[in-house]
Amino acid sequence: MICGMGMLIQDAIKAGAIDALTCWLGSSISPYLLPVVFGIIAGFMSLFSSTLGVVTPTLFPLVPQLADSLSVSPMLLFTAIVVGAQGTAISAFSPGGSLILGSPLMSQSATLCFRGFCSGRRRSDSLLRR
Repeated sequence: MICGMGMLIQDAIKAGAIDALTCWLGSSISPYLLPVVFGIIAGFMSLFSSTLGVVTPTLFPLVPQLADSLSVSPMLLFTAIVVGAQGTAISAFSPGGSLILGSPLMSQSATLCFRGFCSGRRRSDSLLRR
């Protein structure tokens, strides 16, 4: 997924979409609000997608040009993107949240796994016997 997003972003850079978006953001948002806006956008995107697979490859190419044009620290913008995205990374619709929702309770997991492990059976065997 990361490679696919990287290819899409490269196509957007070649088509000029990143430059157009950077010019629009640079002219319509105050330099003081830019990290906040990036954090909110990254958080919203991360509600439904992966932080490392979608959000950061999408927003990171905007940072160097915006940092130069608005005299904002690039590290501040990178940090705002990652912190905003990680704040919502465990929503039910994102990959992290779906893993949490799909995992069994600790008591169920320990009982099923360790009972089968100690007796030399596979976990699937202990599940079938129940």
